[in-house]
Amino acid sequence: MRFERLQRLGKDKFQKIVNELMRGTPVIMIARLIQQEWGDCQNVHENTLAKQLMRLHTAITNGAFGGDLAQEARRKASVRIKLFHGSSLDCLEELIDLAVLQRDRVQQLREKERQLNVPLSSLNIIINDYRDLLLCIQKIKFDLGLDEYKGVIPGVKATAMSVTRPDGVNVQQQVLEAIEAVEDIFRRRGIYPQVSAGN
Repeated sequence: MRFERLQRLGKDKFQKIVNELMRGTPVIMIARLIQQEWGDCQNVHENTLAKQLMRLHTAITNGAFGGDLAQEARRKASVRIKLFHGSSLDCLEELIDLAVLQRDRVQQLREKERQLNVPLSSLNIIINDYRDLLLCIQKIKFDLGLDEYKGVIPGVKATAMSVTRPDGVNVQQQVLEAIEAVEDIFRRRGIYPQVSAGN
């Protein structure tokens, strides 16, 4: 059997793996799910498992399993999207329209701020609203599987990874420096994270 290691996990787990593959979840995240959350396939290296998952994805899309597994995963994904788009109000489209409107307001207030040469506190409020809308839209797109999620999967322990390019530059350090620079810009503009009363 070609994917015996994965099929030995049982029908439910194997179907979950197929669903995640067809949803576009990165294979390294699925490998971590299998090894770290489920505690399976401990005798194989994570990268080897990820390569096997990639081969499984290719086999499924090429119809190696009679197309049943891929068809079932696609059906579940299409039901989610049809349920969303079949409603009388397309929430995602409405939120995108609101985000475009909010972006225009940010640009108008920014232009007014330049003309007056005085910081406007209302601009910060509009920017924060625009940011929240973008985060909401992105979450919906992740939930629907319209965008590939590259963050941490709940329940899966991920280790911090430091990547050094061939020229010796540490990518993680560059990212941390970029985050610090952006936070510094936000502080100087008076933009602070919103903390709800429940936190």
